[in-house]
Amino acid sequence: MKNICVYASASDNVDKKYFEVAEKLGIYLGREGYNLVFGGGTVGLMGACARGFHKEKRKVISVIPEFLKLPGVYYEESDECYVTESMRKRKRIMEDLSEGFVVLPGGFGTYEELMEIVTLKQLGRHNKPIAVVNSFGFYNKLQEIFHNLVEEKFTQEKYLELCYFAENEDKAVKYIVNYQSKEIDPKWGKVKG
Repeated sequence: MKNICVYASASDNVDKKYFEVAEKLGIYLGREGYNLVFGGGTVGLMGACARGFHKEKRKVISVIPEFLKLPGVYYEESDECYVTESMRKRKRIMEDLSEGFVVLPGGFGTYEELMEIVTLKQLGRHNKPIAVVNSFGFYNKLQEIFHNLVEEKFTQEKYLELCYFAENEDKAVKYIVNYQSKEIDPKWGKVKG
């Protein structure tokens, strides 16, 4: 079974063009035989992506904290659901269930999920693909921040390769499908545990 984790906005207020990207991503990944692991929301880009997977008859696995499993918030059509007591446990289960990660446009929560999964890869805790969907240049400024971290010597240039900024959903899917893991030189070397 191939599961892919998608992090995305839970806002219904964003431009319609982002919903189209999210649904197409779900359709394209579904066609490649992936099932979805996501935050369990029916609203925003989360819901649009889940509906895309379901259009391709793929499994949708929700991981949602108990306090958010509410009518109108939770994706009721989920094929499987994990209910957690905290956001931290939610992210851990999503990570453990998934063979890779795709990041759609989103707000604070999406940025936080991206930063954590990139950091875990930098520390050698996983070696899974991470694709950031940069449709309409949404993540251009984040790329600038990453490059500034290198320029100011807060990180090394090699760590810019921990995630791939794809200019659209199609290129993100191609990156995930064709991902060849490379040996990562963890920031602190090989650490047990």
